Amino acid sequence: MRKICLFSFIGLNIILLFNCSPKASKKVTSENKVVTSEKIEEDKKIGIEDRDIDMSDADNTDSEWKRKSIDEKFDALGNLGVEHQDLGADVYHSKCGSCHKLYSPSSRNAMSWIKILDKMAPKAKLNEEQQINVTAFLVNKAKK
Repeated sequence: MRKICLFSFIGLNIILLFNCSPKASKKVTSENKVVTSEKIEEDKKIGIEDRDIDMSDADNTDSEWKRKSIDEKFDALGNLGVEHQDLGADVYHSKCGSCHKLYSPSSRNAMSWIKILDKMAPKAKLNEEQQINVTAFLVNKAKK
């Protein structure tokens, strides 16, 4: 009886150890390769960001916002007030956070966020106003 209790106790501890130990966060690229958080940090050190964002199902409809260059978008976002950023924060947390881990706005620079939102907004089914607001929020909080 003691052996059964001992083996049960050891077995439960092993199961708990494996299930509760911290794991490296992972990101799946468009080729379904898993990239660990360590690799992402390593890439950032050498200037590689925004790894493999898949554009295969991006919305191809044309709008004034989509036709603007990144620099034009950056300039236009500077004219938006805090209310747009607040709306953008709400959409960022509700829409973006429903599909994946939310990245800290300060984890990327403004130009990177604009590029990412141009690619991800159609996937998240954001309308143009939502995209502009989320971009305003992220660009305002982006690393300088």
